[in-house]
Amino acid sequence: MQILSSHDPRERVGFVVPRWTAPDEPGTQGLPFRCFPVAGALHNRGFEVVWVDQEQDVDLADRRAELLEALRAVRIVFFWTNELWPLTQLQNILVLTAAIREVNPGVKVAVGGTFPSASPATFLHVDSPIDYFLQGYGETSAPELVEALDDPERLARVAGLVRLDREAGVYRSNDPAPRAADPVSDAVHMYRELDLTPYIVRGGIFGNDQPTLVLGTGHGCAKRCGFCYWRNLDISLVPPEAIVDLAEELRDRYGVRQFHLAELDMFASRARPLRLARLWKERLPDCLWFSLCSPVDAARFSDDDWDELAAGGCGKLEFGTESGSARMIERIGKRHDPADVLRIMGKLVERDIHSMHNIIFGFVGETAEDRRATLRLIDEMRALDGKRISYAVRIYQPTPGTPMGDEAFAAAGGGPANLESLAAVRSSYDAGSQRTMPWLPARDESEIKSIVGHYLPLANSLASYPRSWQRVLHGALRGLARWRLRAHVLGFSVDALLHRRLLGDRMSLTYRP
Repeated sequence: MQILSSHDPRERVGFVVPRWTAPDEPGTQGLPFRCFPVAGALHNRGFEVVWVDQEQDVDLADRRAELLEALRAVRIVFFWTNELWPLTQLQNILVLTAAIREVNPGVKVAVGGTFPSASPATFLHVDSPIDYFLQGYGETSAPELVEALDDPERLARVAGLVRLDREAGVYRSNDPAPRAADPVSDAVHMYRELDLTPYIVRGGIFGNDQPTLVLGTGHGCAKRCGFCYWRNLDISLVPPEAIVDLAEELRDRYGVRQFHLAELDMFASRARPLRLARLWKERLPDCLWFSLCSPVDAARFSDDDWDELAAGGCGKLEFGTESGSARMIERIGKRHDPADVLRIMGKLVERDIHSMHNIIFGFVGETAEDRRATLRLIDEMRALDGKRISYAVRIYQPTPGTPMGDEAFAAAGGGPANLESLAAVRSSYDAGSQRTMPWLPARDESEIKSIVGHYLPLANSLASYPRSWQRVLHGALRGLARWRLRAHVLGFSVDALLHRRLLGDRMSLTYRP
């Protein structure tokens, strides 16, 4: 918990990053990077900001008494949802709201971030203790909201504000503001203002034991893929010069030499990552960076480009590969050729650039042959390099307001009416015994859950065990899982139960250099 005092504070506001894992799950200790531009905008506007990362506080110590005392005098608390986990986040927000109002009965509560911004405004029409939802990135609307709290006319003009007008008994929704013209001053400022020591992780996305920081260097994505909840969020990127300036300062201050550059479309411009690599090589030759890349963009880079990126600190990339089926790639609105992925990976392996592939099963219209194509691509990449290439595997979960999401809901007989009804079912999508993907035949759903829930993670697991019998058993079951995937014999059977009973669910899908 940190209180950021401006030189001339006018009011104090609370800014809380709600925990997005369940209370009995291990926390993710990474930096809540998508929240920084909004908190920075509030601070830069002259407000004193009580910054609380609930994730860190819960993991490291029970500091609720200190939290409530710090928020006793605030007029408004902003809860900023860092990722797309509405069920857990909403539960935690509601619990915290009740606790805060016990010590500060008149406090207003506003919720913004990823999920409210990705949802249609009508999805946020819920009667709850939350006073306001904010759609959009919030750098403009959050300060506007604080300044408009006592002025109904100004409140009606706050960009992206969704609220229940209790006097009139109707919901009011304002159009979101266009993207911030300059995300640099607000976002970068906060990294310099806060003590980042609690946010340094061991390895993080790099999968090693080296100190790592996450830096939010961009908003949105330009690709507009039909299945993705980011499709409606405008893109805004920090220039390479500002990224390198900040990374150099943080390296010198904290001794961190690995930086997770958190943006979704780093390679959309060929010039920008190359400019970053040149500056990085010159000023940060002892450091590595990671970011996300679309295969369609990676295919445009030459061998010389990859040489320059490798020399300029590019240590790992995450690819939106999604599927090995050309039919499904077109169906979800992506534009790369799955055949290009293996060719690109060959170039990266030659240059010791590690990669992680986002893989999704269960799209609307997916067939068994589509899944076989994806599994073949993964098998080919594993044969190319089993350590430098890793995978993030998940089940497709439809998002309201996206073409494929609306199609999935229609196939299910109608989608959830609002945020509460979606949050009530979203966490159960991977439940093996529950029918949660009605846009696919039941047999396909069962097969997908066995692939995602066990066989594919095990087939690519790099987990290590302290005892020799555990290592032997893990190797044998991993080999069996690979055979099952190739032969498409995927019934959940005794080998999966044996693994869970004797080895647990610990499966590492990243590399350990």
